[in-house]
Amino acid sequence: MIIRLIISIVLFYIVYRIGKLLFMPGGRTVKPIPKRHQENLTGGEDLVEDPCCHTYIPISDALAWKGPDKNHYFCSQKCLDQYRENH
Repeated sequence: MIIRLIISIVLFYIVYRIGKLLFMPGGRTVKPIPKRHQENLTGGEDLVEDPCCHTYIPISDALAWKGPDKNHYFCSQKCLDQYRENH
């Protein structure tokens, strides 16, 4: 008796899922992303790589140093000093 009940429930669920896929327009619904989260996806700050320790940091937090060929960005004063000594 219990086995028949379990089999009936499983069969009903399978038929329900198949029916939902076949007869519901679109199958699944997609919810739009709320406006308060969209700005985090589209906007953002560029990351720069520290040439000394290869850490990526936001450009606004980086220490900038203008080298002879290009600008370099560092995560800390220690990395900047180390880079200057070696180059």
